[in-house]
Amino acid sequence: MTNKHMIIKTLIIFSLIYETLLIQIPTPPNPQQFTITAGKPEHAPQIEVTTNYVDRFADLFRIDVTNEGRLTEQAFYYGGKKSGYLIYYDDNPPRCTKTSENDADMLAEWQTLSYAGKTKSITPPHIECNMWNKTVQSWTWSYLASVKDNTPIEILDNSVLISVFRNYTVGPSVVPKSAFNLPVPESRCK
Repeated sequence: MTNKHMIIKTLIIFSLIYETLLIQIPTPPNPQQFTITAGKPEHAPQIEVTTNYVDRFADLFRIDVTNEGRLTEQAFYYGGKKSGYLIYYDDNPPRCTKTSENDADMLAEWQTLSYAGKTKSITPPHIECNMWNKTVQSWTWSYLASVKDNTPIEILDNSVLISVFRNYTVGPSVVPKSAFNLPVPESRCK
């Protein structure tokens, strides 16, 4: 056997080992443009429903919080201007606060938490989920989960179900630019 054949065989073996290692490294879904609604899980005391509009390409974010169908809070963030707005509708008149923080991206931690691979969701348990964990893939701290094809189903905090995602749509057409229009004059926000 010549050195040339030996080098080729060695390269093939290294290539197979490398491919095997790559398969074992989980790759997280990465939604960039989506609308998501987190609703009340069955048999849970939660009464708020949150809808999040995100366009990470345009750096635009919005969250609506409704309580039994009534809009109570909104958060907006414009990444280009590095400015955010929090609107509280329970105050009379509604109060608007300006901030430099992005409080309008419900799934922001998907970008920073370590991805732990796949497991079964808590509700319903037959659905395979992608899991983001603080430590390792486990039931003790599974902070975010999503079903197959990058469709979220639940947010968990220390194994306590907080919200079930009712609706999730992804792609540029699901988030019209008008969704990010501030509903109050910017001059009213302090």
